Amino acid sequence: NTWVVILAAGLGTRMRSRKAKVLHRAGGLSLVEQVVRAATAVTDTSRIVVVTGHQADSVEAVLRPYGVGFARQAEQKGTGHALACCRDAVKEKSGRLMVLYGDTPLLSAHTLRTLLESHTAHAQAATLMTTEVANPHGYGRVVLNDRGHVAAIVEHKDCTPAQLEIRLINSGIYCFDAQPMWQHLSEIVPNAKSGEYYLTDMAEIFGRHGLAIHSHRIEDPRELLGINTRIELAEADAILRERKNRELMLSGVTIEKPETVTIDLDVEVGCDTVIEPFVRLLGHTKIGEDCRIGTGS
Repeated sequence: NTWVVILAAGLGTRMRSRKAKVLHRAGGLSLVEQVVRAATAVTDTSRIVVVTGHQADSVEAVLRPYGVGFARQAEQKGTGHALACCRDAVKEKSGRLMVLYGDTPLLSAHTLRTLLESHTAHAQAATLMTTEVANPHGYGRVVLNDRGHVAAIVEHKDCTPAQLEIRLINSGIYCFDAQPMWQHLSEIVPNAKSGEYYLTDMAEIFGRHGLAIHSHRIEDPRELLGINTRIELAEADAILRERKNRELMLSGVTIEKPETVTIDLDVEVGCDTVIEPFVRLLGHTKIGEDCRIGTGS
């Protein structure tokens, strides 16, 4: 009984684009499609709700073939407000609810499965995905209490000198027990500076009610890369294509100079095929076994 909410309503002004940020492509798919596909590792598409706002019709048109549901956030008033907007779209208010973001295409299915397993094993009201980075500048810091639970999430600009030394950062990705989450979500108040409702406030709200949030730490910070600029988009695209190349090579495909080759995620290539340098294989291309794809194809 797991529902997944994907927040995908934002404008993405730093992309400098007329197109919604989540519709930009990496690895041959839009960013939000990558997230939807990862989410199917933990639930059925009928239990995935995507919160749309900016260019909602276009985003929904891309995702409708997947069979997911939608909720509209007419005004972008923060992550807490976005989650509240899908209260009616999430049909069951019990079980578990995972919150993801439409601009994090590097999240793997394995990581989402381990988040769900960790939440179930620790039996807390919520589990927050965290990671450690060498340089946490600009990230919200996760402050743990003496039991190892999340005591607070502090934005970089609000950190004390001691908190600035913390390298454990907030991903914003949660797995909640749905019932207490829906019960207390309305207690989020507008931020004094921005006027927006932030999901990070749930750490303090849950603490006030004696509910614990477990910190689930993942090893690879790259999986949490959120796309805000074209530079980060290029970085994500390179990582996704490197993963695809490794998958093919481990399955018996020879790729000569893989750093020069561009292969979309849905491409299929048979065993003992050789792919020469500077090849591009896009879309749903299928190549059989024991073939040779020449340079520049």
